[in-house]
Amino acid sequence: MQKQDHTISYILEENILDEETLQKLLEQQKVSGESLISILKKNNLVDEDQLTKIIAASNKIEFINLSPEMVDPMAAHMVTYEMV
Repeated sequence: MQKQDHTISYILEENILDEETLQKLLEQQKVSGESLISILKKNNLVDEDQLTKIIAASNKIEFINLSPEMVDPMAAHMVTYEMV
């Protein structure tokens, strides 16, 4: 439940959803047994960027958006296609 608490806190702190909508989703979660993140994705309530940030926050991982300009070309060539 602790991971769930981080997810809920992040969603509210970042104003991704209002409290009423979030409460409805939590009720849906209890009935369906699905994860909150699955429900958000399935119902298209967040975009891909928001979803990635929510997942990072729920796992206590800092979200970093790396644009192609920020990656050293030499380092980029060291990453295999399968890893991407």
